[in-house]
Amino acid sequence: MRRGVAGVLCLLAAVATVQAAAPDPPPVARGQWVRQTHAAAPADNPLKGLMPFRGAYPSFPHSMEWAYLPWTDLQAGEDTFTWAPLDAVLDDISSRGHQAAFRIYADYPNTPSAIPAFLAAVPRRGYSDWGNGVDAASTAPDYDDPRMVRAMTRLIGALGARYDGDPRIGFITVGLIGFWGEWHTYRPSCNCDEWMPSRKTQRLVLETFDRAFRRTKLLVRYADVGWDGDAMGFHDDSFAYQTLVPPDWTFMGKMARAGATREWRRQPIGGELRPEIQHCVFSVPTCAPPGQDFATSVQVTHASWLMDYFTFRWGHAGGDHDRAVAASRSLGYELFVSAVKLKDRKAGQDVPVQLRMQNRGVAPFYYDWPVRVALADASGRVVASAATTWKLTKVVDPGRDTTFKMKLRADAVPPGVYTVLLRAENPLTNGKPLVFANAAWGEDVAGWLSLGQVELRPSRAR
Repeated sequence: MRRGVAGVLCLLAAVATVQAAAPDPPPVARGQWVRQTHAAAPADNPLKGLMPFRGAYPSFPHSMEWAYLPWTDLQAGEDTFTWAPLDAVLDDISSRGHQAAFRIYADYPNTPSAIPAFLAAVPRRGYSDWGNGVDAASTAPDYDDPRMVRAMTRLIGALGARYDGDPRIGFITVGLIGFWGEWHTYRPSCNCDEWMPSRKTQRLVLETFDRAFRRTKLLVRYADVGWDGDAMGFHDDSFAYQTLVPPDWTFMGKMARAGATREWRRQPIGGELRPEIQHCVFSVPTCAPPGQDFATSVQVTHASWLMDYFTFRWGHAGGDHDRAVAASRSLGYELFVSAVKLKDRKAGQDVPVQLRMQNRGVAPFYYDWPVRVALADASGRVVASAATTWKLTKVVDPGRDTTFKMKLRADAVPPGVYTVLLRAENPLTNGKPLVFANAAWGEDVAGWLSLGQVELRPSRAR
């Protein structure tokens, strides 16, 4: 009996030894869908999240910076433009690997008037609201004056001709009209809606922007002021303060009246976290007004980015900081490759690559950045790569798979086992990479998502 037990134990030990000594089999890609492992993408993924006003703020993750530009800096005559000030801003922001969001203004309370000197004859109105005149005096122009209208449309056309598709720019908010270029002339001291231009002028400005910018994404402040289905998104500059309904005059109330609540599917939503609550909106309890909490506002608006100067200039401590990072991450897209199908081939044959991608964020990625697939050898050296025709803008609905497929040409790649890689290419040369929400991101080659391995087998000699 003992010898029998001992014999069995010896046999098991021998089998275990053989199994331990056997080399790992090469990875086999048999054309089956393989599920991928999710991992949260970073808070500083490009073109989303919280952002500061222009400047270096290394203590909080971000990928964009905000800038205001006075109109007077850019236009000296109807057809005389000076682009150096804007280029200086864009170059400064891009030097940190960030993309810019900006707005041009004519009337910014408590700063010098930004209306160009050649428009000096355009009638203007003075005011003391918003602290105007304490340090400097701005004035509200007659936006319907023909000289004003002509100058604005000339500027917009020239701006688009020079900057549409510029990789340094993430988003442009449609400014020029209203206080801070926000398309309103509300003042606590009076009902001054009559200071706004006519609907005809509003439509002309928006249509001119729409024609001038075909690639760079635009946002306008309100859905019910001038917008009529134009190809542009919206920005809520009182976010988590006057965002949700009721009442119906809030940002989403106006979106609903304009029939624009689903525009987020094709156009971006951005804005500014209301300045009065920036210091405490991420605290427990939050200081956001009742019914206007941050998380619900993100879910309902599908916002991609927000200005938040306090978080960068002064910062948060402890749990407030962690909640601010989580809040930044919750904005916009999160692209996850949920499954991959690969197949081994003979050396010299094209390698078929199929994958399923889903969006686990609240909004799509709004640009069709080039998507590239590659093969890397065991040392991490890319030996073959090709651009795809895949469009990231097709990955819209949260949690729903979109299938992409292509064949990677590998006729010059020798037999062996290779890792299949994926990345989306930021057109800003030193810009932050778009990190997919996969655990295998950067696993084999920095800046690439590893999809799995394929074997290119030697062809049999005849």
